[in-house]
Amino acid sequence: MKINIVVEEYSIGFDTLDWFYAYRQNKNKNNNYESDITIVFNENVQDECFNVLYCNQQIKNLSTINLFDIVLIDNDGESIQNCTPEIKSALENYSHVYFLCGSFVTDDHYLKNKIIPYNHCLHLFRRCYTDGFYPQYYDTQINNVDKTKNFFFINGQNLSYRHYFAEILKQQCDFVNHFRESTEIRKTLDCQFESSEDQIFRDFVNEKYANVVVKSIFNYYTNSINCGINNKFGNIPMGYFLLPEYSEYKCAIFPESCWTNDQFFMTEKVFKCFVTECLPMPIAGANIANLYNKFGFYTAFDLCPPELRKFDSCKNHIERYQGVLDCIKWLNSNADIMISDQAKKITKHNKQNFYSTRLNMQSSLLYERIFKLC
Repeated sequence: MKINIVVEEYSIGFDTLDWFYAYRQNKNKNNNYESDITIVFNENVQDECFNVLYCNQQIKNLSTINLFDIVLIDNDGESIQNCTPEIKSALENYSHVYFLCGSFVTDDHYLKNKIIPYNHCLHLFRRCYTDGFYPQYYDTQINNVDKTKNFFFINGQNLSYRHYFAEILKQQCDFVNHFRESTEIRKTLDCQFESSEDQIFRDFVNEKYANVVVKSIFNYYTNSINCGINNKFGNIPMGYFLLPEYSEYKCAIFPESCWTNDQFFMTEKVFKCFVTECLPMPIAGANIANLYNKFGFYTAFDLCPPELRKFDSCKNHIERYQGVLDCIKWLNSNADIMISDQAKKITKHNKQNFYSTRLNMQSSLLYERIFKLC
């Protein structure tokens, strides 16, 4: 099969096509790993080829969209929250347009068959901790140590939905240590694919803090570390480096980058839990714990009684957040479970799965179906 790719603008999601090529090589390993696909690049559609248009954030020339067999719109590996009305319109109105993004969604999500998911954060973080070109490779903090403290909360960019959770966590769970708090509150931006419950919650938290929200730009990459001689291996954000708390505490509570219901988008906060064998407690939308389980990972919620874990499917964000707090309170009252054999099994499994997971193989399997190679 000959695939012709017209690239409007490269972005990180193009790696998924390189992964797919390698995947097809593996499928043909009995023939000296000769790939059964040929990929070429041109500025225009080519006859007798499967034609692909690859775009970053937008389609620059909508009049050409029907000339291609498929169109890939990449959003730089962000969650589905990073999407414009134009992208949404293209996804809804053209059956051959697909969304390359970092979100893995539930099976009943209405974008399930339109998303080609990949997690570039996983790809980069794992490389930093397994490749001697990066300073994290030599970090001794990933060695097992006895964790003597129970819970800490770490935030990041203090968006209004995160600040709301931090407030109610302080009110109801004063035994949790809050680490690196920010006094600035930022607006939670809307998402093109919000459910009604998402919209109600976003309006609620933004109105609650409307008088104190700041408008300055938050730049996560300001203090990135140069890696390699003459920055040969690029800039790595500080979030990809370990903090002592991950080795000192049994459980890390943190809001994830995505907050809307029914999507799964892992970032460096949970990866640091995995490599330090710390129990993760992610705060996100409905079904987040179930999605972690689906992809072979476990969270602190898996230590809680089944009746408490029912909160995970609750679409109402305020009610679900209360369910999270009830789990934290239960774990605090039954703290021995966090040093139990079950807890140790969970954290060791997470660490092993982090280094071995084929999560990003999902994109290759989808390409195989889209290109009609299976």
